[in-house]
Amino acid sequence: MNQQDIEQVVKAVLLKMQSSDTPPAAVHEMGVFASLDD
Repeated sequence: MNQQDIEQVVKAVLLKMQSSDTPPAAVHEMGVFASLDD
């Protein structure tokens, strides 16, 4: 995955979080993507 792909995925996850009550799965996904930036 390149930086642009990661940004698109993160934006999609953020939209999911805004449209819902932030299920644990979304929080887990954010943690996974945050680790990709290392």
